[in-house]
Amino acid sequence: MKFLVKAIHMAGFYRAGVLFPHEGRVCEKSEFTDLQWEVIAKDQNLRIEPLPGEAPETTDDELKALIVAAIATLPEDGFDDDGKPRLEEVAAALPDFEERVTEDLLASIWAGLSAKEDVVVNKEVAPPAPDSLEALKVLFPTVPAEDCLADGRPKVSALQALSMDGAEWLTAQLRDELWKEYQASLAPEAGE
Repeated sequence: MKFLVKAIHMAGFYRAGVLFPHEGRVCEKSEFTDLQWEVIAKDQNLRIEPLPGEAPETTDDELKALIVAAIATLPEDGFDDDGKPRLEEVAAALPDFEERVTEDLLASIWAGLSAKEDVVVNKEVAPPAPDSLEALKVLFPTVPAEDCLADGRPKVSALQALSMDGAEWLTAQLRDELWKEYQASLAPEAGE
């Protein structure tokens, strides 16, 4: 099946070594490796649509990738009070697949995405104050082991739960930067 992959930016966007213009580029999943297609499908700077007039015969994995891409484009009101994407909003974003986007499928995909902590949605959040960043580093050693990744970094959700302000602004990338600073601050202690 052919897809139209569009950049959200007017200047276009490069991903997997390919320029995707704002107007879109027609491509097939077979043009990319599985990893490249997964990266393209999850990139918030790109939109994937079935090519108009193309029969939407997709595999389950392709449909899941389209749903993930649709979730990343939802406005803030596209989510319910619990922060989960609304079925009707996701289905509306994928009109050719509306009947295949079910509550169970969406719940399964959302649970997997939430566990990975790499979902980025179009939600505006106030930036953190510098003292909030320092306070977050103080929380690192208080996070229970079951709320940490294999390398010891605390999960974003665990830090948000412990934070006084909820730390909605915290991303995995920012957590990683803070973690490096925290680890560096411990280095002199180890050498003494």
